[in-house]
Amino acid sequence: MKTLTCIVTAEEFEQITAGNIREYSIEITPSTASQYYRMHCRGKEYLPNDPVVETLSDEENVDLVPIKYDSIRFHAGTPSSPGVEMRVDSTEMTMPVDENGDFYIYEENDSPYLLTLVTYFVSPL
Repeated sequence: MKTLTCIVTAEEFEQITAGNIREYSIEITPSTASQYYRMHCRGKEYLPNDPVVETLSDEENVDLVPIKYDSIRFHAGTPSSPGVEMRVDSTEMTMPVDENGDFYIYEENDSPYLLTLVTYFVSPL
């Protein structure tokens, strides 16, 4: 069973354990991308930071495929704090746009990237 560990606020933890949160979204940054998805292109699977990705042209079809997790273990504050494990029922990746239809562009280490969210739909185990 593949389990993702997430550190959340005490308030989020209370809402999760009470069953009030059934979907949990994470903003993906370049430094965390390999934990959440793989890129499928040219009939192969690549890690997001694979040098081959830099050689892809704009015309090539690239699919972002979320890594399948069976469950998420949520902890309040630190990994050593008590946790609760939830089943992952499904996963969705989105690239939100603003009111003009433009993607949100952020920077990490002076490199721009598009805002991408991975949302896990969860239920009690």
